[in-house]
Amino acid sequence: MPPSPLRCATAQTVQRALSEKALDRPTYIFGAGETGQKTFECFDGKMEIAGYLDNNPALAGKTLTGIPIWNPRDRAVMNAAPFVIIASVIPQFVNAMRQECISLGYPSMSYQELAIAANDDYTDAWADDQSRDVYTAMTRFLKSQHSADLPPMSEPQYFQPFVPPRYYRSFVDGGAYTGDTYAMYKKFVGNDFDEYWAFEPNQRVFGN
Repeated sequence: MPPSPLRCATAQTVQRALSEKALDRPTYIFGAGETGQKTFECFDGKMEIAGYLDNNPALAGKTLTGIPIWNPRDRAVMNAAPFVIIASVIPQFVNAMRQECISLGYPSMSYQELAIAANDDYTDAWADDQSRDVYTAMTRFLKSQHSADLPPMSEPQYFQPFVPPRYYRSFVDGGAYTGDTYAMYKKFVGNDFDEYWAFEPNQRVFGN
């Protein structure tokens, strides 16, 4: 599994991706949670982050990764006229945070958009056409958030013949849906397994 695309980008490609939007503005990360921290770590010295923005009043005035957390509407932030990187993997949150940035006059870019813009040539890192096609489709999906842009699913999805069946004797299925993965599992290992734990939080399909 490859490292984060933003980690693979160079300082030059990150700065190029931001050049038109940032325009010498201080850069803030919107979201002082786990995704925000991981976004900060991905920059790895490629650019200076002035602070985090977060609407949680309990976080205002605190620090994360050694830099301050601000409310987006704090007067000091507004006076700084920041450029904002939106750190969320949930589309509706990204859209809400983007709208807030627009209302405050902050130019912004999502983490996904930045990763794609900073890695135009990253497909060359893959050794085969299938890997390049999957990577291209995934980056397209990250930008569009449309499921139609996801790469097609290949079979077998989870149970590969080069992995000895003994490694599947105990299996945890997080997101079991209606048991489709269990059916594939049984086809692969038969009755030669110890335990299969299936979890499905969606009440609409739970128990089917």
